[in-house]
Amino acid sequence: LRPAAEAATALGAFIVSVLRTLETTLEAKARSYPAAKPAQAVIFLLNNYHYILKNIRTTELSHQVGDATTARFEALVQKQRQTYTTTWEKIVGVLKEMISAPPPKASLSRSEKEAIKDKFKLFNTLMEDTHRTQMQLQIPDSELRVQMKGDNRTALLPLYSQAGEKYIRVPFSSDVNKYIKYKTDALDQMLLQFFEGVIVK
Repeated sequence: LRPAAEAATALGAFIVSVLRTLETTLEAKARSYPAAKPAQAVIFLLNNYHYILKNIRTTELSHQVGDATTARFEALVQKQRQTYTTTWEKIVGVLKEMISAPPPKASLSRSEKEAIKDKFKLFNTLMEDTHRTQMQLQIPDSELRVQMKGDNRTALLPLYSQAGEKYIRVPFSSDVNKYIKYKTDALDQMLLQFFEGVIVK
């Protein structure tokens, strides 16, 4: 839709045009973030789209810009929340591989033990890197921040708990806790530290 078609008034059409320009500017800015850390760009766009949407809903802007613009920013917020879930794909993939693997035998070969160790080491490395990066990200809106943390906890904790329960009594190492480093409660506390804008030296 053209701005004039979305809005009920000339002022509304002008605001819609400004919002479209702002949307383009934000998308360009997001592309400047490092590709190796995609969560940064996603959270940047999520924060800005959510801020715009919240202001449309809670001010007279909603009457000026019309339902189509409100719906577009609702969709943009939802798109970024969905895109954010893809930043967990490697970690979730490792856990799902461990869960779906055949039940461990009572007696494991050296290569089987090493394979289990490697999976947990990979999970720990990925999780610690994600924690270090995403605790530095900030979501200023408290409601959105709580929602995003909740999504992460729902996605990760049940899988981690399943993987831990499957291997905690398996003799793949003389020190299993070296590889299953985190209890589920400890992992939960790590996830609760996300999006707080913590400065890591």
